[in-house]
Amino acid sequence: MSTGFEMYDRCRDPGEGLGIPASESADAFNNEAVRRAVIPAANGISTARDMARFYACIANGGEIDGTRLLDAETVSEATKTHAETDADGTLSRPARYGLGFWTGGLANDMFGSFSRERMFGHAGLGSIFGWGDPELNVGFAYVTNGIREESWEHAARISGMSDAVRLALYE
Repeated sequence: MSTGFEMYDRCRDPGEGLGIPASESADAFNNEAVRRAVIPAANGISTARDMARFYACIANGGEIDGTRLLDAETVSEATKTHAETDADGTLSRPARYGLGFWTGGLANDMFGSFSRERMFGHAGLGSIFGWGDPELNVGFAYVTNGIREESWEHAARISGMSDAVRLALYE
């Protein structure tokens, strides 16, 4: 299902408060050179379907549709917890980290109330979130056209959708 944020439902307009007009910001990411550049945590540009397939591939140990894309040991190492933080001045909540992924298993993470430590994923600009669950061999992605600030509302929405996906798989 595709739907966009209505103006009244956005936390702010794209570009507001950034000192850069929204059109200039969007134009930068529509530039071929920016799309081809390696900019960690900034230019993973994709559709929700492709992002979910990426997470499903990782959840399946690096294989999708019978094709091995990544070594299973590499996937295991990247998606296991390597660091854990408590809430501090930088983070408002405890968090777990793999190598390039957040990992689950905490009561307040966005992986939902069924969160397990072997789940992995990451968020992006505009309330975007994707995760993989090796136990269920599934990938999930939520992509929006609005820009929302990090907030309890965003985390609750993603957590609820994550629960709904896993509950549907158990039925």
